[in-house]
Amino acid sequence: MESKGERTRKEILKVAHILFSQKGYKDVSMQDICNETGLSKGGLYRHFGNKAEILFELLKKEKRVEQDINEGASAVQVLDNLLCIYRDDMERCKESLAYALFEYAASSENPFIDSKNGAEKEHWHKLVEYGVKTGEFHDVNPDIVMDTFLYSYRGVMMWGRVLPFEQETYEHLIQAVKLMLVKNYREK
Repeated sequence: MESKGERTRKEILKVAHILFSQKGYKDVSMQDICNETGLSKGGLYRHFGNKAEILFELLKKEKRVEQDINEGASAVQVLDNLLCIYRDDMERCKESLAYALFEYAASSENPFIDSKNGAEKEHWHKLVEYGVKTGEFHDVNPDIVMDTFLYSYRGVMMWGRVLPFEQETYEHLIQAVKLMLVKNYREK
């Protein structure tokens, strides 16, 4: 059973996610979060020291690449699972934290941003190396695949706030990765 503190923390994160996705990082204050949650400033600060801590907590969504590989899943299945997460993010880009993260990154230097980026790149490297080793993927440079996809994905996440993207756009990105990586993959 969840404690009252855990429920409060979840509510703070839920409200902050909505505010950050609607307003970005700069235009949300701790007071805004207090107003929406009904907490006093003391109540909010008991859980989070500042809004950057809240943003970081929201961004901690882990991808299961290493766990799936260690469990012996096929490289293609691991790739499909990973791309499913990215597709879901792109489909909900207006609700994403991409803009808030961009604003935060542009306004300060913080090792969290570098470590998040590094972790994402590490997932891709492990996956590509695993797929090449199992013979499921072409022998490709992981950096080319990773850079092509991640920066395209991030572009969709930012531009999706102002431009309407069709489902087809997301599928094109997914297919491009599969064409680069998966042996005998055919476009749908």
